[in-house]
Amino acid sequence: MSNSVESVLSGGSVRTLFQPIIDGFSGTVFAVEALSRGPVGSPLELPLELFREAVAHKRLEDLERACITSALRSFADLALDCRLFINVSPQSLLSWAGFAEWLVTRARELRVDPHLLVIEVTEHGNQSHDAQLAEAVRPLRALGCEIAIDDLAWARRGSSPGRRSVRSSSRSTGTSWVAPSRIRCARRSCDPLSISGGPTGSQIIAEGVENPGQLNLVMDLGVDYVQGFLLGRPESRPSVGEQPPLPLPDDDSGLHADCAEHLATPVPAVPQTTAVALVVRNVSAQPRVARDRGRGRNPTSRARSAR
Repeated sequence: MSNSVESVLSGGSVRTLFQPIIDGFSGTVFAVEALSRGPVGSPLELPLELFREAVAHKRLEDLERACITSALRSFADLALDCRLFINVSPQSLLSWAGFAEWLVTRARELRVDPHLLVIEVTEHGNQSHDAQLAEAVRPLRALGCEIAIDDLAWARRGSSPGRRSVRSSSRSTGTSWVAPSRIRCARRSCDPLSISGGPTGSQIIAEGVENPGQLNLVMDLGVDYVQGFLLGRPESRPSVGEQPPLPLPDDDSGLHADCAEHLATPVPAVPQTTAVALVVRNVSAQPRVARDRGRGRNPTSRARSAR
């Protein structure tokens, strides 16, 4: 049994579990998040203790290197047809010279397309480091990776590119679990790394979804993706096939949507000479419309925008 971070690293005993991230529009698996674990049954099995030991022994970069390598190798071995979220600490991004080049090189060595990678910046919040972190992720974006920000601390300050997550702060089923203002905040923030410096059009991931009430709430708020035990637990071999249809709220009023965009279902344009029957067929074929029809609902009464 490995009881020290040194033995975990020397023994190559870092393990990777994957938790699915579900597309709220189609109900399919959009991505999996790589979650690192130490040896089963050891004091360092859970990530909090494992990373705490790595920091204490000044081996954080070595541990992150081992976790990322394990995640890439496992992802490639499973041949998963989705994106891969990899957690990286701000400390590593700021201190690890050449991290972006190392990551992309390692991904290619292990047969993983860098364009499938989403680097999730974790445990941030030091405002004085935000400008440095923005610079640190620039090479990752240039090499084809996407960036995700864990919770909305950066989003409130307008410093985060890419996808953002709304992490659960409560395990209850109360309707105050996620505030609509937090969703609006993330969508309206600006990306300092973009050429125009304008709105990012960020995509929102609701994490920690553990019961139908929470799922209904975040879907009503117009989030793009959902993740949590209700939708899939961390597993060494996750299922990424078609998921069961996501439940729709009983309230069809759409009053919880944060903007009109999330009350619309986009449908491909057709020439004005197209027969009505063909238009109806095209509209009915849209995933969310078909789901609403199957549940006896008016498909125009509540729908979400596709990305």
